[in-house]
Amino acid sequence: MHSRLKEGISEELRGWNWDRPPMAPYSQRILFGISALANRYCETYRDIYLRYVLRKKVPISDKLIKGLLLHKLVYNTVARARETIIRMWPFRIDDLLHELTADEQPVRTALDEIAKIFGNEAREGLEAIAISLHRFLVRQTVCEVEKARMKYTWPNVETVLAEALPSVAEKRVDGSRLGLSKNLSIDLLEGNIILEIKTGEMHPFHKYTIAGYALVLEAETGVPHDAGMILYIRFLENGDPIVTSSSVIVDDALRREFLAIRDEAMEIVDSGIDPGMPAKCPSYCPWRSVCHG
Repeated sequence: MHSRLKEGISEELRGWNWDRPPMAPYSQRILFGISALANRYCETYRDIYLRYVLRKKVPISDKLIKGLLLHKLVYNTVARARETIIRMWPFRIDDLLHELTADEQPVRTALDEIAKIFGNEAREGLEAIAISLHRFLVRQTVCEVEKARMKYTWPNVETVLAEALPSVAEKRVDGSRLGLSKNLSIDLLEGNIILEIKTGEMHPFHKYTIAGYALVLEAETGVPHDAGMILYIRFLENGDPIVTSSSVIVDDALRREFLAIRDEAMEIVDSGIDPGMPAKCPSYCPWRSVCHG
């Protein structure tokens, strides 16, 4: 990964060149969400046509609700851990573990947010996995805190926080310079590394999410963002969570591929013509029920 990072990125493919080709969008009539572009379930882009031309809402599914819950829970747990570490410092590590494990506010808040969006029935059956993931995240956090404390002879709370927790959670960014939404949210940032949380199966197109956010961050900050990591959360039959990761290098090829997706989506919206369904629709496409009735 590090050797590939040393390879130069073409200047024209940096997000800060948002006002010139190929970075500049040829139309800003529609501003796309990054997930709408990156999640290339549909080869013909009919999902773009349905969502942005016909203005149909993304079908609500158990997978969508679960994914949103886990995103909110990760953010809530990180934020609460930061507050607790600052409040308790200095502390015995066992006391921190007990305090964070017993604190159910991140779980309650995440479940309440889901109920507010989708109704109370949406939270049914989700409490067990929410508690399981919260406890897993707490154990991981406490482990990282202890490693950070052991690393330094005289650690302070700021150093430990910087080592143990992501520097930014749910960072809001404006992607409109690139023809993207004005209200984008990046899951986690660790320095210049973009961290994206996913649930369910791994798909090759997930890397486009990292690419899109990298370009937006470069456009907004003028700082290079050349790498990211996708964190996949899944649950075993006993309810225990497992987290795996996949590194992403945001090189020239990936940047061009993301821009090509954006431009193709813009052409479909501008033309207003139904591109039709692909020869074969994947079973996991969230729009399948719309296309096939």
